[in-house]
Parts: sequence; structure tokens; C-alpha cells
Amino acid sequence: MRFNKPISKKRDGTFELKLGETERQLLKSLPNEVKQLLDDKDESTIRLRPITYSADPELEAEVIRLVGDDLVEHHKFALDTLSDTASESLVTEDQMVAWLQAINQVRLVLGTKLDVTDDEDSLRVATATNPAMVASYRYLSWLQSCAIEELS
Repeated sequence: MRFNKPISKKRDGTFELKLGETERQLLKSLPNEVKQLLDDKDESTIRLRPITYSADPELEAEVIRLVGDDLVEHHKFALDTLSDTASESLVTEDQMVAWLQAINQVRLVLGTKLDVTDDEDSLRVATATNPAMVASYRYLSWLQSCAIEELS
């Protein structure tokens, strides 16, 4: 079976988006949910926050103080770009880069919520308890792959 590519780079450097309404709604809503989780400092956003792996708690706190807010704002900008342009038929290269960043952020949060590891077994287990979330995770993984291919 051959699928149409949802993202295609055009000669003028823009990216054409061939997405259905269901996909567009998902790409509008999930970024807003992740932004809310970031605001609430929900545990599922741990992979979106700076971690130095330092044995020194004071140093760890200082790194978070210095870069944490900027990093979260950068994430929110990418998430807003995805949500705000999900209805568009064309996006710029800068917007597509933000899409890629936002898709990755949403995937990281979903993966954390689903307790997904690198092996396929963890997705099978998660599918039994939360099939809709796993379907979103798999869709975003595929879309991310398509975006990377077109940006390359």
C-alpha cells in the first residue's frame, strides 16, 4: 500500500501540507495540551526540561534557573507555531522546523505518559490500556519522519 506524503517541499522552499481534518485537529489540540502541562510542571514534561545529571543539587538548581525558563519558552513557541499553522496548506521552512520541534515535544510527553521505551513491546502494552494515545504517538512518529525527510 502506498501512502501520499503529508508533507512535500516545493521548489520555492515552502512546504505543502496534505492533511485531513482529523489530523489537523490533532495538531491543533495536542500542542495546547502540552503547553498546559508545561505550565503546570506536570511530571510528563520532565524530558522537556533541562537536566544536567549533576551530583550537585545546587549546580542543578542554578542550571535550571539560568536556562529553564528560556527552554520552556522555546518549546511553547514551537508548540504555538504547530497549533497556529495546522490549518494552513503551506508553511515556511522556519515553521516546518518549529513543527518538527513541536512534534518531537508532544511525542516525548506522550511517550512519558505511556511509559514507552525503545522496544516495541512497550508500545504493545500501552496499546492495551490507551489505544487512542498510542495511535497519536504512532501518527506523530510517522509525521516526524516525513518532516525530517522533507527538510533534509
